[in-house]
Amino acid sequence: MVWLPPPLGFFKLNIDGASRQNLGSAGCGGIIWNDAGGFIAAFAISLGINSNNTTEFYALERGISLAMELNCVSIVIESDSKLLVDFKVQHAYREAHMVADSLAKAVKLSAVKLKQKNEDFVDMSPGLSVKLSTFDD
Repeated sequence: MVWLPPPLGFFKLNIDGASRQNLGSAGCGGIIWNDAGGFIAAFAISLGINSNNTTEFYALERGISLAMELNCVSIVIESDSKLLVDFKVQHAYREAHMVADSLAKAVKLSAVKLKQKNEDFVDMSPGLSVKLSTFDD
């Protein structure tokens, strides 16, 4: 296998996450390259105790955030995580996903976080509460 630079006009983000065992000391890192294979930026973050899959998602999130901060908007992302690369992300107009858009706006504008029976809820006034769930690996 050989690393190749991204297509002309694109940046490449290589990311990885790691943890000792599947729930242990963890971290993530990544590097952004230009279309000539030149270095743009890199990051490495300690993630405390985390799982393998969680570290991969942190690497993706931090890498995309860094790319956006640097105005690297046309990016190719490479990862060795099958979990990440099996996703298909496509654009959808707000009107095509009104429920998700409404949830995000409600939380941003007026959410009150409640605690009930060790579960987090967001009060989506008026008259709607949503349970916030996390998914373990």
